[in-house]
Order: sequence, then C-alpha cells, then structure tokens
Amino acid sequence: MKLFLDYKLNESGKGKMLQRLIPALAKIGVETRFKENHCDVALGVSKWRTKPNMPRVLRVDGVHLRDGKKERWRNKNIRKSIKQSHAVIFQSKFAQKTVKKRLGVQPLKEYVIFNGANPADYEGAFMNGINVISSAKWCHRNGWRKQKKLKTVIKVAKRMPHVKFFVAGKMYKPQKSADNLTFLGYLEEAELRKYLRSADVMFYPASMDWCANAVIEAICAGCPVVGTSEHGVTELIEACGGKVADTTEGMIDAIDRLLKNPMIVNKNPVHIENVALKYKEVFESVLV
Repeated sequence: MKLFLDYKLNESGKGKMLQRLIPALAKIGVETRFKENHCDVALGVSKWRTKPNMPRVLRVDGVHLRDGKKERWRNKNIRKSIKQSHAVIFQSKFAQKTVKKRLGVQPLKEYVIFNGANPADYEGAFMNGINVISSAKWCHRNGWRKQKKLKTVIKVAKRMPHVKFFVAGKMYKPQKSADNLTFLGYLEEAELRKYLRSADVMFYPASMDWCANAVIEAICAGCPVVGTSEHGVTELIEACGGKVADTTEGMIDAIDRLLKNPMIVNKNPVHIENVALKYKEVFESVLV
C-alpha cells in the first residue's frame, strides 16, 4: 500500500507523531510518500492542504475552543476537511466528542486511535535520584499556556519536600529551582528520554488535553501518570496505568501512593507498532 501524506514534517507534536508512525507503517507494508502519484490512500492532518484524488483519511487533533475570528476560520477549515474525508481518526474519545459537538459534523467513518511512541527508545540510560517529572510545552509566543498548570506542579512540589521533582520544557520566563524542585528547561529528545526513563511518576495536571505526547512518552518509558479527569489524558491513564486526581490533596496522595507502591504500566495501547496497525486498518476500510 502506498500512502500520500498531505503534511510537511516538522518538530511540532503532530510532526513528532508522524515521524514515529512512518517507519512503523513501513514495517507492515505501508510506504509513505509526499507526492500523490501512484498512491492508494491519502492521510491528512487536521485539514486538507491539497485535494488528493483518492480515498482520504483525516487525523484530527482537536478543535479551537476560543471564539475569535482566527479560531472560527480554522474551525471552518477543519469542519470542511472532515466533510471531505472518507474516514476520520480522533486522538481520544474526548477529542471525538468535543470536535463533533463544536463543529456540528458527522464523519462518514470515525475511529479513535491514541498517539504512540516506541518503548525501545527509552531503554537504558538510567539516572538516580528522580522521583517525579513533569514535561510539557508550558508556553507559547505570547505567554504561558495556563491550562498546563505549571503553578499546580510548583504547589504540589512544595507540599512534598521529601520528593524530588523535575520540570522539563521551555518556560516563558525563567523559574527558580528549589531544594526539591529542578527546572530543566528545554531538553533535546535524547536527554529528555533519560529523565523519563529514570522517573518514578509523571505528574501532568493539565486541565484539558486531547492526547498529550508528553504523557505517551512517559508511558513508553514505563512511568505511571498522575493527571486530571474528563479529557484525553484521563483515557490514557485508564488504558495504561496511573491515577486521576483533581484536587491538590488528591494529587499529593496519588503521587505518594505510586511512589510507595510502584505500578507497571501497560505500554501496548500507545506502542507505535500497535498504533500503526490500527492506522493501516483504517486505510484498508476506505479502500473497500
């Protein structure tokens, strides 16, 4: 099978996911191309950038929730692209429900497939003395991404002085480290993997996320996750392992329990090879 990818690879979350997916698809007979010629099926990301003349599968991350002019225009493009697709892949049930409700659209065929990573990338490179790690894109060009809840990470760390917390990711403004709280800043992929592999718990208190790559990576590194309820990360925790908590006290208790009673996570739902198999099944469904 030859797949036309209607997307230019980059270092965004979408780009990282696709760079993991492409070699996994190749192993099961799906060759990815960046030109339409002689391809069997097309994969778009969030919207169609061209008009491929073949069966079309669209991967939809989510939808813009702010009600601004730019956001309305972007949502219009997503809605139009969904209507032009033979099948749609959502990252989570939360994304599926929210997108359909927000845009008032019903795909011809729809599937829920988590993002993925390769557990083999996180083998070895063990470091001592790391208990809890939080990793995220904490900011954008104009300021903090408040939904990621960096203040909550700091608050919980202060309440647990006997636990070592590490925070990875670019900051909008420099943050001061404390005795048990270290800000690592932006880390290259290889370096971040060392910290994820070495941590006992991933603490990801974001209030809303479609299907966080940071959480996928932690799970593939064997790290159980503490996150909040009623969004995509909740589904990852339920499928793979960890605890859900929505209050400061609940988060502290969840972290403490996982440190005292280590949990083996289930990597299978987010193993990129399993994700690739599901993508191939969707491609085959639109070729029938």
